[in-house]
Amino acid sequence: MPRDAARQWIANLFQNQWKFKLLALAMAALTYYAIRSATDEEKDFVVPVEVELNPGIAVLAKNPDQVEVRFRGALDDILKIDQTRLKAQVRVPDATLGGRPQPVIITGRDILGARGVAVTMIDPPRVMITFDHEVEATFSVAKLQTIGEPLLGKVELQYSPQSVTIRGPKTRIEELKREGHDQVIADPVDVDGRVESFSKRMVVRSPGGSWASKIEPSEITVEVTIIKKSVTRAWSSLPVLAIRGTDAAGRVAVEPSTVDIMLEGRSELLESISERDIRIFVDCEGLSHDATNSVPVQVHLPVFMDVTVSAVPKTVSVSFPKE
Repeated sequence: MPRDAARQWIANLFQNQWKFKLLALAMAALTYYAIRSATDEEKDFVVPVEVELNPGIAVLAKNPDQVEVRFRGALDDILKIDQTRLKAQVRVPDATLGGRPQPVIITGRDILGARGVAVTMIDPPRVMITFDHEVEATFSVAKLQTIGEPLLGKVELQYSPQSVTIRGPKTRIEELKREGHDQVIADPVDVDGRVESFSKRMVVRSPGGSWASKIEPSEITVEVTIIKKSVTRAWSSLPVLAIRGTDAAGRVAVEPSTVDIMLEGRSELLESISERDIRIFVDCEGLSHDATNSVPVQVHLPVFMDVTVSAVPKTVSVSFPKE
């Protein structure tokens, strides 16, 4: 078919076949709305405001300290946004000192932590920031508190370091020091249901809010010792068994032939022990048959018994009388 004839045939097709026209228009509309719906999801997040400053300058006040940000994009990208990674980071190279609030505009370029989405709203779009000289001071770490109770025993806490260095606005630090608020704090240590000692790292926070420019170190190491409550239980006049080789002959004399036993440990363990569980013996292997031997008393308990054992006396005399 000649080229001109082909063109004329296609033109006639679309001029006369109005159904094809409607179908093409419908498909275009569906494609448009499908693309729009795929990229038209919106969600609002509350985002903290952070200020990047030149050295020697600190933020004394910030109002507000967080803003509401609306993101628009594909549903998959919206769902990938991690609230904890979001922040509005503004840089103020011309900060003015003197105690008067300075307006700072937040734009979409200042919103960090989200990819593949657009910022369509920031509320409010402006924050008022008061700047001050930055100074450094030492703050001690306040006594740590605990939450809950261990399964057994009591808790002792030790932590290091005992103090930290804080950099922040001069006015705020001087005010805290003057009022006696010179300690940083950490969250309580959860010891509920614990049975063994453990250690963990805890983040410390400045007193009176998050005004500090920097805390160094920002964490302390806490050693949590679980001191298990113990009780004692005693048995009197338990017989001492002489252990010898299977080929040994002759009589063995043990003096005294009975000893007193005291066990110390957790109450639930000691309550489970009866007299028949305790085996007391002396090892006679290799002893001289021509002399009286001083031999330490040994005590056997059921396996895995976390208890302390003491015998009175600790040693007995072992001899081998002649027949």
